Amino acid sequence: MMRDRGDLRETLQNKARDLFALCDPEGKGYATKTDIEALRDEVPLPPNQLHQVFDALDANGDGKLTLQEFTDGFGIFLGIGALPQNNSDAQGGNETEDDDEMLEELLDHLGARNLFTDEEYVREMWSRVRKEDPVMRSNFEKFISKMAADLKESARERSKLQTTLKNRKEDHEAQVQSLYMEMEEQLHSEKEKILEQERRKEQRLRDDLEAELQLKDHQLRDLLDKHAQIESQLEELNCTDSEKKSENVKLQKDRDHLESRLAASERVLHEMKSQLSLLRKRSIDERKKRAQAAIRVSEGIALERENLVMELHHLKEVNKQLQDEKDELTLETVQNMEMRVNSFKENSRIQRRDDDNITEIKLPTKLNNSEVEDQPNDSETAGRVSRTTSLERTLTENHPLSEQERYRNLHMNRMRLLHGSSKWCLLEIQELVKLASYKGFAPTVLKQHLVLL
Repeated sequence: MMRDRGDLRETLQNKARDLFALCDPEGKGYATKTDIEALRDEVPLPPNQLHQVFDALDANGDGKLTLQEFTDGFGIFLGIGALPQNNSDAQGGNETEDDDEMLEELLDHLGARNLFTDEEYVREMWSRVRKEDPVMRSNFEKFISKMAADLKESARERSKLQTTLKNRKEDHEAQVQSLYMEMEEQLHSEKEKILEQERRKEQRLRDDLEAELQLKDHQLRDLLDKHAQIESQLEELNCTDSEKKSENVKLQKDRDHLESRLAASERVLHEMKSQLSLLRKRSIDERKKRAQAAIRVSEGIALERENLVMELHHLKEVNKQLQDEKDELTLETVQNMEMRVNSFKENSRIQRRDDDNITEIKLPTKLNNSEVEDQPNDSETAGRVSRTTSLERTLTENHPLSEQERYRNLHMNRMRLLHGSSKWCLLEIQELVKLASYKGFAPTVLKQHLVLL
């Protein structure tokens, strides 16, 4: 009961604070008569009665109501007024039987019987209202009536809500049961599927593990074989380790020796580079000197070439003159030879005709005379032979003769010695002309020898 009373008091105090907040929206901490008129919508009192209530609650008469004054004074109307502070004060004011009967009749009339959980508190409030302010009795009755109506409405709504909640609970339980059954079936099917998948996965995993195990066994055998090979190689390496160490020592010595040689070679290379730079410098100087000398020589060659060109031009002119003279002499020589040959032939025909006429009469005498005439003297024959020999010598020096030609010349010389007649001179001239044309002698040389003959 004490707990219910405390809950009701707390509820009414919260209601009083809400009403005071309506009177003091600005948060000043107090309310005036003008501010109290804001409770007309919440409290079923006319404005004049609200003013009377305000004057009754304003104990100090300053025209202001604080929250504490409003709660203590105006709370009588709300049911919280100056509540009893202890059980002794609550029990101090005993209600009369008339008040109880009147309250019972009021509750029966309003239909509020058994609506209040703390009827003892309601009776106490009824007694205080009648004693302290009988005017507030009607308001209290209205308040009780309104509270009873609200409680009945709350009870009906509560019952309706309980019924709705019960129906919904039953529907919910049915839906939950249906869902539970469906979930059971789905779980069963999912469980079967999962078990089947797990069995398949397990089978695949088992197969994979077996294959992997076989592969690992094969790799292990390979590793064991490699390990054995590596051990054998390690033994071989251990055997050759000492040899490698000795070789390393030897190589280190060779390296030191080669490094010393390299240092010496670098020194020599440095010296050679310096000498090479010196030689390059000298070579450049010599090239410059040679270039200058070549320039001078080329200048001299150019001058000499100009001189030679001039001399060549002069020689060409001289050669042209000589060629003209050669052609003239050749033509003249040929004409003279033809004339001599023709005259010689005519003389020969006349001589043969005369010889034929006198052959029968003076053959011996004629023969002797012709031999004497035809036979030259010794000095003339020697001169002709010497001239012929000099001509042949000149021809031989300029144009060497073959063996057959030399033999032929020797035979002709012998015939000349034996016969010095004009007939042999003609033959000699013909042979010289043929030889000159064959060897290509100059006409001037041939003309000189013919004149001598």
